[in-house]
Amino acid sequence: MKSTGLETTTGNSSKEKSDKNTFFVINVFGAQLYEKPTLDSKLIKRISVGEKIVAEHILETKQSIHIG
Repeated sequence: MKSTGLETTTGNSSKEKSDKNTFFVINVFGAQLYEKPTLDSKLIKRISVGEKIVAEHILETKQSIHIG
């Protein structure tokens, strides 16, 4: 499983529209953004379903979380 450093985006810039690191949250429960690359760290923000995000960097982790 991969953890990501994310930023929310307006989708207005041409860079965002063509960026390969642009994703949409598709989990109906939304997604969580953690302070550190571990599921035990502080929850910073909940990201709503359908919200567009840009991954600044991707961190490998062996942790997983059950969704659903």
